[in-house]
Amino acid sequence: MTTGGVSDELREIGQYFRSVAKYWWLIVVGLGLTLLDFAERLLGTWWIIPRPAWVVIGVVCLAVAQYLTYRDLRKANDKHISDQEISLRVENDGLRQGVPQLERKIARLEEENAKLRVKPYDEAQRQHVHDKLNSYSDSERDLLRFLIQRGETEGSLIYRACQEGRDSCDRALQRLAVDGMILLEVDAARSHFVAVRCYRINPTFEDALRDLLYPRAEAQVTPRFLI
Repeated sequence: MTTGGVSDELREIGQYFRSVAKYWWLIVVGLGLTLLDFAERLLGTWWIIPRPAWVVIGVVCLAVAQYLTYRDLRKANDKHISDQEISLRVENDGLRQGVPQLERKIARLEEENAKLRVKPYDEAQRQHVHDKLNSYSDSERDLLRFLIQRGETEGSLIYRACQEGRDSCDRALQRLAVDGMILLEVDAARSHFVAVRCYRINPTFEDALRDLLYPRAEAQVTPRFLI
């Protein structure tokens, strides 16, 4: 037990004994002797009380004083607990009322934050990509997914991955290149005989394409371009 705990314990014991002594004095002197003197004056007599009787009276009065002290301590403790319960109830009600307000405030801040993140031109670009995708065939959309997952890819590998033939692949590559969705790069350094044609997603539209192309919702389960 710490020094502070010992001192608090001693203080409480001292308060208890002082309270018992106060009640005992009030019972014996303030009440008992006063009533005895009043009775003697009223009856015109003088009573001699034996010492054992005084001892019994003193013990009984001490027990009553202890009970009264215990009662006071119990009432004070109950009042303290009651005050704490009232305080906790008020605080809990305040928190309960504050939660919906806080949730509404958070939702409003999140909405404002979302508006700040999405610039008008970003939304316009997203809408542009959305409209283009709606006009594309399943093969063209699957080709975009293929390039998103593979990254920059040689034309020969794209033709090999196409499940609908070279003509369909040519049309898809041409249209996506014309719309700027994919970029064509010719690398003559890769081969001594022919220039190597490579295709990749246009970085300008890549984020919007990733968001809008997935999940895949085409009627045909198998993609037109296999990874």
